[in-house]
Amino acid sequence: MILTAIWEAAGYPWSVRLKALLREWLPWIRKRYRLTPPLEEQLLRISARQIDRRLQGKKQTWRRRIYGRTKPGSLLKHHIPVKTDSWDVQTPGFAEIDLVSLRRTLARGNLPSR
Repeated sequence: MILTAIWEAAGYPWSVRLKALLREWLPWIRKRYRLTPPLEEQLLRISARQIDRRLQGKKQTWRRRIYGRTKPGSLLKHHIPVKTDSWDVQTPGFAEIDLVSLRRTLARGNLPSR
């Protein structure tokens, strides 16, 4: 529970970064939770892999909300010819575009609300 609260308050960092942040977050943790010295020691000694295991259920629940909704499209992939062997950068007309979802809640675009 404490680990989940720190993870959420810190902005959902990955486990290695969260482990590095734990010592910095101790004043925040002490203010909100009653930590016994053994529990504090356990929290500081936890490995990144163990953090991943402990947060696995929460991460699966929050995956889309935390990490975004952008995924590779396959519908048009076979219909649009893409030249991949050699690019003639002397001739204009080629473009590369990446789609990035900036909204965390909905990825529907301009569709009317139901």
